[in-house]
Parts: sequence; structure tokens; C-alpha cells
Amino acid sequence: MRKMCIRIFMLGVILSTASPQTPAALRESPQKDTKYAGRKAHENPPKAHYTIQCSIDPNQGLLEGTESIHFENTTDGSFRALQIEWISLGNMEITCRGQNVRIVTDAKHGSGTNVTVVELPKPIHPGGDAGLHIEFGMSLSEYAGAEKIPIKNWYPRLCWGVETHDDFDVKFERPPGYALATTGILDSESGYYHARDARSFCLFLGRNHDVIKAMTQGVLVQVMFAPEGEQCARLLLDTAVDVINFYSGRFGFYPHSVLSIVPGMNRPAGGYPVATSIVAVHGMEQLDSKPKLHWQWITAHEIGHEYWGEHVLSEDPDDAFDWLMIGLGIYADREYARARSLGLNKHREIMNRYIKGVQSGLDTTIALSPEQRSEIIFDFNSVVRHGKSFSVISALDCVLGKKVFGKIYRDCLEDFGGRRLGINEFKAVCENETGQDLGWFFDQWVYSNRFLSYEISSKKGKRREDRYISQVEVTCLGDLMMPVPVVAYFEDGTSQSKFTDRLLHVNVLEFKSKSPLKDVRLDPEAALAQASME
Repeated sequence: MRKMCIRIFMLGVILSTASPQTPAALRESPQKDTKYAGRKAHENPPKAHYTIQCSIDPNQGLLEGTESIHFENTTDGSFRALQIEWISLGNMEITCRGQNVRIVTDAKHGSGTNVTVVELPKPIHPGGDAGLHIEFGMSLSEYAGAEKIPIKNWYPRLCWGVETHDDFDVKFERPPGYALATTGILDSESGYYHARDARSFCLFLGRNHDVIKAMTQGVLVQVMFAPEGEQCARLLLDTAVDVINFYSGRFGFYPHSVLSIVPGMNRPAGGYPVATSIVAVHGMEQLDSKPKLHWQWITAHEIGHEYWGEHVLSEDPDDAFDWLMIGLGIYADREYARARSLGLNKHREIMNRYIKGVQSGLDTTIALSPEQRSEIIFDFNSVVRHGKSFSVISALDCVLGKKVFGKIYRDCLEDFGGRRLGINEFKAVCENETGQDLGWFFDQWVYSNRFLSYEISSKKGKRREDRYISQVEVTCLGDLMMPVPVVAYFEDGTSQSKFTDRLLHVNVLEFKSKSPLKDVRLDPEAALAQASME
């Protein structure tokens, strides 16, 4: 059996990767052929509906299935050739409305995978629809007899070069002795698991595992666990219910009908998003090795990915959880931690990864070309994709204010559900809401290696009649300049806050009060990642 990765692209994209032997009839076409697979259609591909039936033998490590893929051509161009994605050691047969499709090219693409492009029997014109029928089988030999089996990328799927939301109806029998989690929710009458507006559909099997469940906000919440992880699973379930309640209240909704938490590695090292509606938490069997805060935070953190990366899609087709998705997701669990008085130690740890990178002289520029990124030898994921990404979002929230940024955050969740959000779109939303040109912010934080560093260089006060006049000098030590909050505290228990002028290297802020100055703090909420270069 051969290794396959089959992707579905519009023809204009196909031609860029097709072999030189691609028939001229496919390279030349009437009407809009030079444009119909162009940018507009590529950016807004059709939504597909997958109906899949499959059987799984985990002991033998085999999966077999049949699927129907239906989509309507909602673009303004025609499709004559398609590309399908399937990463598998397996066999596949494809027909379109009962007619065989012709393989145009079958070539290696990317990191050793294969691309198979198929020609449709008839073009699909705007407003028309297509139905593909696929029979497939694949090996799961690497998981044969395993206790935990994450089954991802297991079905052939259309691929447009960008992430999409699709609908799924999936039916299969749970193997005896295994607990199950899926992206969908079970319809007991039909036996199908239904998922709507999902980026992907995943199956997760746990041998000799159990599942506990709860309902909240119309969402089925479930946690799968091995016997020794039951106590942790119950904590995760209670926390997940509380997080969904909080997020639903703060953001107005929860994007999916089910959330499954499944066990990851056996040691407590965080977690990761498995697929739409499924997240993993590591080390559930070692509850006492971490404080309660850790388990609460990682639950809120992973659920944040269901909003950013699963509901709102990444602009990068090769990175569903790029820096912007990660930063916006961490902001969500930071707000949960604040609301539940969990402290911000976890979030300071994340920022400190970036700060230590700055202090080590690393180039922490976010916007790098693929060539530049390929030359990175430090932990870019930890320092930049997590540490700096959260620092950027936290700084933006600080400078715009919670009310304004909160509206931007909710607007993006509402307007970009099922769509791709990149830095240009995000910047445009911020500027539209504020009526400001925010190039000065994004240019420094995203497109440069500049770092933030301010200090209170002096403070003095004097009495003038029945008032006290306090002057606080704030000096910029770094090369990133932005407004930073300064709060003056007075002996009568009152306080005043002001922002520095981003254009000045030295700011002198004046405070008038009824009692003497007691203390002054720069960024008292620790919202800014400031690097001391001492």
C-alpha cells in the first residue's frame, strides 16, 4: 500500500504544483479559466458536508470506511479538477456521481507526502454542486493494542489550501472495551455523530478508560480518564463547566455542542488542542504533583483554543494555532484567572519566556519569512508564539482599555467565525473600533525586534495651599515606545492613574491630591512584558 496525502485545490492552485505532463486541456480553459481558481475563490472556498461510515479494529490497527462529500460551488468560478487530503498508508477509490475520476497527477508534495489531483467528469459551475463517493482503508498499526488512540486526519477531505469549517455526520461502532470521544455529539436514533461548523473531525479511543459527563449552556462536557486519573478528571470536569459558563457570559456564546477532555501524556506537562471539540490534558494520573491552580488554568487555556484556532480560523494554512490565535486564546484564560482570583503566576511565566529571550539577545520579531524562520535555532514556539504573542495582546488590551478591547475581542469572535483572521484583518478591526491609526503599535510589536522597558526615575512632591503636587518622572530605557500606565497612591487611600506619552523618552507626570504621595507604581496590573537589561 502506498502513502497518500490527497488535497483538493481549485485548478489555478493545482497548476502551480501539477507536473509538466498536466494535459493542455486542463491548463487551457474557456471563460474564466485563468481566474476561476484565483484569489477570490481561493479565499472563500465552498463549505462541504461529509457523511462517513467506518469500522475500526484497534487490535489489528485497521480502519475502513466509505464517505460521501457534498458541496455547492458558492464561488464565481468553475472547478474542473480537485485535490484531496489524506495522510495515510492506505487505499482509496473515488467516484463522482457514479463516474470514475481521472488522476491528473500524483506527486510528492511538502515533507514527503503525496498529492493526488483528480479531474472531474464534468466541470462544476457557479451555483452547481458536486458529490464525491470515496471508499478508503488505512493502517493504524502504530496504535495497535495501545491504551490511547487519537485518530486524526483519518478521512479523505477536500483541501483548498486554507482551513475551512465543514459539517460532519459520522457513524461507527465503538470497539468493545474502549471509551470514546469524538468531535460530534451522538444522535441515538440515527447512530450518527453530528458536528456542524467544525475544522476537523477526530476520534479518540481509550482502552479500559471511563467517561464522566455534565451539561452546561447546551454543551455536553465530558472527560475521559484511566482509573488512576479519576480524581483529576472530576476536577477538570467541574472546571470546564465553570470555564464554559464564564466564557459564554463574557463572549456571548460557546462555539460547539460538545467538549471532550482526553488524557495526554502520563506526566503533567500542560496540554494541547487535539481537534475541534477535543483537547488533551497531560498527567491526569498525577493530580498531586501539581497545585490545583495548574489544572484549572490548563483547562481554561485549552478551551480557549476552541474559540481561537477552531472557531476563528488561522490565516496560516500550515499552522492552525499561529501566534495570533495563541495570544488571543491566552488572553481568554487570563481573564478567567482574574475573574476567579486564581492569580496571574501562570501568565507571568508565559511573559517571562519572552522577556528572557529578549535578555538573551534573541531576535523575537514575529513577522518572519519562511526562510528566516527556518534559520531559527532557539525555542521560537515558547519564546515568541506563546510568550511574545500573549505579551502583544496584553499590551494592546492595556493601551486600548478593557471596554474597547473587549468589544474588539467579541466582534472578532462573532464576525470571523468560520473565517480566517490574520494580523491585517485584526489590525483593521482595532483601528475601525478606535478610529486611530495603530501602525505605531503593530509595527513595533509584530514587525520588529524592539523591546519594552520603562522605569520610574524620580518622584517628588510639595504642598501648595490645600493641595499636594506630585511629579513623577518616567524614563524609556528600551527601544519600543508606547503609553504605559502609572498609578500614584496617596496616604488617604485614594489613587490616580495616568499614561505616559509614547513619543517622549522622558515623561514628567503631575498629580494633584489632598494628601501626600505614598507610592507610585508602573504598570500595577503587570499587563506589560517589560525587559530589564541589567
